[in-house]
Amino acid sequence: MIAKKENRTMRLGMVVAAGLLAGLMGSARPAAAQEQPPPEAEACVQEKQEILAKIGAIAAQHQEGCTSDDQCALVSLEISCQPGCAGAVLAERREAFQEELAAFDKDSCSRIDSSCGIAPMCAGVERRAACVKGVCRPRLAGAQPRR
Repeated sequence: MIAKKENRTMRLGMVVAAGLLAGLMGSARPAAAQEQPPPEAEACVQEKQEILAKIGAIAAQHQEGCTSDDQCALVSLEISCQPGCAGAVLAERREAFQEELAAFDKDSCSRIDSSCGIAPMCAGVERRAACVKGVCRPRLAGAQPRR
């Protein structure tokens, strides 16, 4: 069970990171004309990918177990050194999530170069969360929830 949850969390982190990289690496120039980023830029992107994956893992630990929308709450997945999108957790676990995210922020952001930054591409979210198949998710603007 734990391995399955860790695998799902890792996939979430990789999907987020891949989307961010796609946005970062896009260019109007042809691929052959693109310059290779300096090693420090690659290290920055790698570190940010790891941070985003960990934020996703922290949120995933607090999302499962709902049976109705009113059991879920919107939260920010942003930390001081990394902009973030909206997420959702079980309302009863919101405080524990925020404490865990704050501890991660303090540990991670104190050792990262503040000039290193990538911004996520966030989907439009309504101002509420939804319970989708037992997992709290932010409700996407204009989307009909799948049950």
